[in-house]
Amino acid sequence: MLDDTYGSWANFYPLEVNPDFRDHVAVLVKERCHDIAQLSEWDCALRRTKHSEAAEHAKTEGKFGLPHSDFFSKTDIRSSPTIQSQRGRSTGIAENNAERETTMTELNVGDRILHDWHGPCDVTFIGNEYIGICTEEGQHILTRKDAIDFELWSEEEEFAWKTAIGEEKALAELESSRPWPESTFHHEPTGSEHFMGSHWDPFYEDGAEELLPRLAEILEKSVTVHSHGGLCKSLREIPADWQAGFHLIWPSADRGIVSSIATDANQNRFCTAYPFWPDGGRHLLRLRDVLIWESGVEGLVTVEFGEASLTFFDTLYLNSRIWYERGQNFEFSLTGIAYGASPSEDTAIPFTRHPEQIAWETELAQLRGEVPPEERPSTMNMTGAAFFLNMDEWDKDDYFFRGPVRKVTRIQDFLGQDGWIVRTTVLRQSGCEPKDFDLDILITNRVWDSANPPEVGQDIEGTLWLQGYMVQDVTGFCSGD
Repeated sequence: MLDDTYGSWANFYPLEVNPDFRDHVAVLVKERCHDIAQLSEWDCALRRTKHSEAAEHAKTEGKFGLPHSDFFSKTDIRSSPTIQSQRGRSTGIAENNAERETTMTELNVGDRILHDWHGPCDVTFIGNEYIGICTEEGQHILTRKDAIDFELWSEEEEFAWKTAIGEEKALAELESSRPWPESTFHHEPTGSEHFMGSHWDPFYEDGAEELLPRLAEILEKSVTVHSHGGLCKSLREIPADWQAGFHLIWPSADRGIVSSIATDANQNRFCTAYPFWPDGGRHLLRLRDVLIWESGVEGLVTVEFGEASLTFFDTLYLNSRIWYERGQNFEFSLTGIAYGASPSEDTAIPFTRHPEQIAWETELAQLRGEVPPEERPSTMNMTGAAFFLNMDEWDKDDYFFRGPVRKVTRIQDFLGQDGWIVRTTVLRQSGCEPKDFDLDILITNRVWDSANPPEVGQDIEGTLWLQGYMVQDVTGFCSGD
C-alpha cells in the first residue's frame, strides 16, 4: 500500500519515511515527466486553452447532429461518497501541539496509549524525535513524535475508539448493501471537464487537431462495436433513466478509433472519440465503483488489486455497464497508452538512517533474539523498482509509471504509428497472487525517447493514460441466451 510508511530491510515493521527519501522520490517523478506530460500549472493552462480552441473548431453539424464541443472537454471530479473516519473526533485526539508535547513528555517505556489508527498500543522506545510502539497484534512501529496521533490509554478512551470503529464498519456495510445500481454507480457533478484531446498526442503530431478534419468521414465509415458485455444477455434490465447509446469503431472491427454516441429522442449525439487497443493484458480484479460522466455514455471504473486501487477509462462502457456490481470480480483487459516514455536512469537515492531508528532496530533485534546488522545501506537503488502513481491535476486515469520490462512486442501502423507493446511491472503487492502487476503499455515511436527500442530487463518510465474494458464477467448474471 502506498502511504507514509515503508518496510525496513531487516524485516521490521513499517516506520515513517525519511523526509529526504520522500523528497528524492518526488523530484524523481517530476524530473522524469516528458514534454507531453508536464506537471506545471502553465502546462495545465495550456492544455485547457488548446483543447478549448480545438473544441470551437470542431463545432460542425453532421450525420450525428452534434456539436462536437464535448470532444475535448471533460475533468474527473470524484463524486462517489466516501466513508469519513470518525476515530479522530470520537477519541478526543489532542487538538494543538502544546497539548501533544505535554502528553509526550509524560510517556515512559511500558506505558499504554491509544493510537488513532492502531488502537491500544504499548510504548517500546522513546527518543528525542521518535517513539516506538507495539500494537495488540504484535506489530512494531517507529514514528516521529510530531506525527503520531494518540491519547493516554484509559478504558473510556478505548471504549470510544472501538465504538467509532464499529460505526465506521456499519457505514461501510450500509454503503455496500445499497441496492444496485446505487451501490456501484455515481454521477459526476454537472459541468465537469475531461481533456480527451491529449490522448491523440502519441499518434498525431498536432494531436486531436489533426484528426478533426477527418472525423465526419470516420463516423460515416465506422461500425458498431461488439463485445462480451453486448453479446451476452444480462438478467438485469437497463434502468429507464440511463442514457441510451452505442459505440462505433474504425478502421477495423476490433481496434482503432472508438466513438461514443448518445441516443436521444430525435437524434444521435456524438460525445467523444478515443484510440482503442483491444489486446491488453488480462487481469482478474475486484470492482469498487463506477463514475458516470455527464454525457451518460462514458465512465471511469475503479478496481482493486490487493490494497491498491486503479482507475481506468472504460472504452466499451455502454456494452459492460449492465454487468458491473460493487465487490464483484471481473476480468478486464487493461492497456496504458504512453504520453511519453524513456529508459530509466540508474538512480541511487541517498538514504541515511536516523540514529534513533538504528537504536530502535537494535533493541527490537535483541528482543527477538536476533543479531543487529553490522552494515546498513546508505543508498536506495531504484533498479527494478515499480511505481504507478496518479498525476496531480490530471484525470484519475492518468499515471506516472516506472518498472522493469518483462516482454516487448513490435506493432506496426496502429493509427499511423509503429511502436511496441511493452509489458512492464508497475505495481507489487506482497499479499496478492500474482505478486507483480504487469501492465501492457503501448509506446509509439513518436513518444519513445531513445534511439534504441525497449528491451526485456530494462527499466523504463513515463506517463500514460490507462484504458480498459470488461473481457468476461464472473458474476453469473448471464442468461445464456
